[in-house]
Amino acid sequence: MGIRKLDWAVSYSSASGKRLRNEYDTESRARAFATRQTVRASELGLERPSVSRLKPRRWEAGYQDPEGKWKTRRFESKAEATEFAMGQTKSVRAGTYIDPKSAAGMTVAALYELWIDRIKSVGASGRRAATPKTIQGYEWLYARLIKPYWQDYPLSTVTYAGVARWTQNMKGVAGSTASSDTRARASKQLSRMLDHAVGLKVLGVNPAKDSAGGT
Repeated sequence: MGIRKLDWAVSYSSASGKRLRNEYDTESRARAFATRQTVRASELGLERPSVSRLKPRRWEAGYQDPEGKWKTRRFESKAEATEFAMGQTKSVRAGTYIDPKSAAGMTVAALYELWIDRIKSVGASGRRAATPKTIQGYEWLYARLIKPYWQDYPLSTVTYAGVARWTQNMKGVAGSTASSDTRARASKQLSRMLDHAVGLKVLGVNPAKDSAGGT
């Protein structure tokens, strides 16, 4: 497992002329890569590379998958990067690892559609459909509180730290901070949706739950 802070970026051109970007933890590594790309750009008649400081800084989490391949993902905070790397390493050791690419292809909005369909057909327990009143409550919480923030997030980018931050700062319908009860119900529903993703084997673990299984 490895965590590193990314401070520098190099923008350069591929052989087709498409602009690409690499990110580095030190200026020296960034400039060394830029130097190599400058020679290449001159030979191919491409746009010269440029080096810039990342604002805000980003964090990269790294771990080995069950086949021993090194995998990385980038986050906006050290806490989220650390949480991700520890979670993936733990799942590899426990034999419950699922490639995050499976979660990268599904957004929270897409997960909600699968989850609410299940609630309407067989309910959360899988025994009987939820009542219309219960379904209406779930739909309200999603439309007013979960969807505005989370709908476009790929499941692979949902983290415990991110859910905690959203829960703490959640805005109500009027734009002010939502009540503690409302925040708790919305957070619980998001966690139930993520439990469904685990059941679908899209996620290896529910990122909204801590190590003790809480939310």
